[in-house]
Amino acid sequence: MTKHTDVRDGVHEPIGDIVLRPPKQSLAKSETELAKAAQLEALESRIFQKCLTVVEDALCCVDLDPANPKATPPEWNAELGGDQDAIERRRRTAMAASVPSKDCPAGIQMAKSVAIGIMRSRGQREPAHNQLNVNVVTMGVSPATYPSIVVGNNED
Repeated sequence: MTKHTDVRDGVHEPIGDIVLRPPKQSLAKSETELAKAAQLEALESRIFQKCLTVVEDALCCVDLDPANPKATPPEWNAELGGDQDAIERRRRTAMAASVPSKDCPAGIQMAKSVAIGIMRSRGQREPAHNQLNVNVVTMGVSPATYPSIVVGNNED
């Protein structure tokens, strides 16, 4: 029986030793990589929040009065806490969203697309729910009946 060997740097080693050798680099992330990942996560969360705000403001187009689109619906004051800048931004976005989609500004479409992309990527990052596939089998036919046997004292 021949012994399989691999030649590396002029040294013959059994193949099993090469396969079982621990990796040279550690799989643990360094502190700088973790800090960079945290910064990217914070940036992603900030962008996601902005996109959701734009989409939410665009959905408020149903609150606008078609006869008087410059009028501010009273519920916006309560929702936004009377912040006039936020109310004006919501009014502009809602007015832009009330036009047909071919005339809609690209920013609203982009905000929607980015929000969907971030939601999908977050869904793929999280581990899937463990599911247990169970099949329940019920017998539709009752088991065969057998004649009964009487057991007792036979004193005849």
